[in-house]
Amino acid sequence: NRVVSQFLDYARPYRGEQRPLEIADVLKKTLQLLAKEESKQIEIVTAFAERLPPVRADAEQLLQVFLNLSLNALQAMANGDAGRLLISTGLRRATRRGAAAAFLEIRFRDTGVGIPPGDLKNLFIPFFTTKEKGTGLGLPISQRIIENHGGTIEVRSQPGEGATFTVLLPVEADAYAAYAALDSGRRTPTAQPIVVPGALPGARLPLSGTGGVPLPAPTGSSGAALSGAASAGASGPVAANLVTQRSPAAAPVRK
Repeated sequence: NRVVSQFLDYARPYRGEQRPLEIADVLKKTLQLLAKEESKQIEIVTAFAERLPPVRADAEQLLQVFLNLSLNALQAMANGDAGRLLISTGLRRATRRGAAAAFLEIRFRDTGVGIPPGDLKNLFIPFFTTKEKGTGLGLPISQRIIENHGGTIEVRSQPGEGATFTVLLPVEADAYAAYAALDSGRRTPTAQPIVVPGALPGARLPLSGTGGVPLPAPTGSSGAALSGAASAGASGPVAANLVTQRSPAAAPVRK
């Protein structure tokens, strides 16, 4: 029985195996499985951040969550009208247990019928469903999996304007530190000396300018497992323009 099987999945103690992984790899596999679900009326679009820190997670369990959220979105747009599912990733700086933290954001945004305000608070309650053949266990199981990873699921929706489900997964401190250091190194150019014509032998003047800028301020917190009005903002490194000032040429040396 499908309902019994899903309920056992929900009630079963967590026994997943977490290891560092790239979230893009799990999403690519998700898209492969969704390929047969895509129709002429519904378009699946992706907007993945170019580079994100790894997270410690169970790939198979994340795949289960991503598939569930994607299929829910596709079903919400199965009314014959043109629809669009946007799957995107980003980095959110926030606070966790009173300390600075970073979270990966994986967003699933559809253009479906939306969710009535009265249903938002019940979405993650076992057996609550608005589908004719639904079990009401898909979202509770997804929430349980993400909570076992130290994360949460946020949802934002307005009737007639679609819905956005955002999965937040914590980035380990050492992984984020390595990411931030690498990003800073990539964005801060090394000053290169130039030889000035007519200067004393061996005299060099360095270029001066500005380099990278720090990561932006937090755009939100991890939030509760469910927040109908939860804000979900993605942020990431911001590039600064390099402004170079040239020093005037040195006067020729008189012999």
